[in-house]
Amino acid sequence: NFQDKEGLACPSLKNNQHFIIEEKMDGIGLGILFIDGLPHIQQRGHIFPLQEIPDLLKNFKSWVIYNEEMLYCMIGENYTLFGEWLEFKHLN
Repeated sequence: NFQDKEGLACPSLKNNQHFIIEEKMDGIGLGILFIDGLPHIQQRGHIFPLQEIPDLLKNFKSWVIYNEEMLYCMIGENYTLFGEWLEFKHLN
């Protein structure tokens, strides 16, 4: 509530000063885990085999397949690696 504006310390730009605008990158939250040596994906609490991921994530699937050996060496079957998959496409 900013009804009492006199108490605010609002910055001002003077004499060619610069400012930075920050934006949060928002992607698809995913987890990668291995079950019986096979890669699986966790999304919103659901776990499914890599082969069953939707076409929307085909580039993610390709990335996991390309990096599968390294991922398995890093996390094995005891851990899940979580992160945000960011993919931006321009549409004509």
